[in-house]
Amino acid sequence: MQDHPNSDLKRFFKKFVLLLLVLIILDFAVGKTLKFLFFKEKLNSTTYVMNTTTADFLVFGSSRASRHYVPAVFEKKFNTTFYNCGRDASKMIYSLAAMSAVLERYRPKHIVLELDPDDFANSEENSLSMLLPYRDNPAVANFIKYNSRFERFKLMSQIYPYNSMIGDIIMGNLSSHKAGFGIDVEGYLKFDDMMDNQPVKPFKYEKLIQQRVNILDDFLSQLHRRGIKITVVISPIYFTFAPRNQVVTIMGSFCKKYSNVSFVNYENDPRFFDHTLFHDDLHMNDIGAHKFSEDLADKLIKN
Repeated sequence: MQDHPNSDLKRFFKKFVLLLLVLIILDFAVGKTLKFLFFKEKLNSTTYVMNTTTADFLVFGSSRASRHYVPAVFEKKFNTTFYNCGRDASKMIYSLAAMSAVLERYRPKHIVLELDPDDFANSEENSLSMLLPYRDNPAVANFIKYNSRFERFKLMSQIYPYNSMIGDIIMGNLSSHKAGFGIDVEGYLKFDDMMDNQPVKPFKYEKLIQQRVNILDDFLSQLHRRGIKITVVISPIYFTFAPRNQVVTIMGSFCKKYSNVSFVNYENDPRFFDHTLFHDDLHMNDIGAHKFSEDLADKLIKN
């Protein structure tokens, strides 16, 4: 006697539900294990910045922050504690998220944001994976949405926040120096080598993404309401720039709009058009970083 078609459908549905339950349980178990291993890594710089540091002087930004700001210089000049919160392979939204997490814990005396000259022209869609493990932090959650429009659905998975770093989690390579980026000294990662001598090229501007301008505008507005001062800096770079370029114009308007915002711009500074100070055309080496840090610290003290 043949089974009724409805019986086959019921068996298929039961198997599908069972498989779905198994996948949910596996996702939960593996995800929780990855989370435990991720936050167990004490040398993870992002976790340290968001959850632990209490330094009076903090710098946020991309690899141009982690490579350009020498802690010892600022500590000596300001007679205070310093931590370099810059992260290689990151951009503006990551920096604002990390800063938000810190400001929910305490209020540093000095805050600097290193702004890349192309920060308003580069989307960070699908490049914010380093923020995903911190999705439970309310200060960070608001920035994760910029990773993709489907992020809230992807985050239903417990494994998803760790997808891009499973290998590093298992091998214990979450810290900057273990990942081969250099020796981490209070967040500072130095370059010792020197770029070849070459002409200084003009910087090529990409089209502005207005949303990114708005994101920084909104963040600076929040800091203004809370009475938190911030200095935005474009550190030396081996390019020439149009005097009134789009980034300088935008930052000038922000300084007028918000009394808590200062802007220090090293674009076209002839003192740094020296290849012996650079690792490549975007990043200074340790010699250049010391020279820049000394000069910026003096500027901040004077102001």
